[in-house]
Amino acid sequence: MMKKQFFNRISIRLLVLAIFLITAATCYSQKSKLTLEDIYINHTYSPKSPGPVKWYKNGSGYTTLEKPEGKAGKDIVLYRAGQTCANTDGQVPVQEI
Repeated sequence: MMKKQFFNRISIRLLVLAIFLITAATCYSQKSKLTLEDIYINHTYSPKSPGPVKWYKNGSGYTTLEKPEGKAGKDIVLYRAGQTCANTDGQVPVQEI
């Protein structure tokens, strides 16, 4: 009987300790508070700009520079109504611009 009470006390203490550790870890891992400095000085939450945009003379589309995934540098990407295609050699035909 005494052994059973002893194990019940240990299991309750371990349960309380586990709940405390989980709660402490959750509180510690939360992000920092939102500050005016982050918004207006550090621009932490500012949207990314699309980069330079060059419209076609006839208005049918435009080109822009975009960073490719896993590569250095930037690609010239052509956007037209209804389709997207990337020109990875870095050249867009002059007749189309």
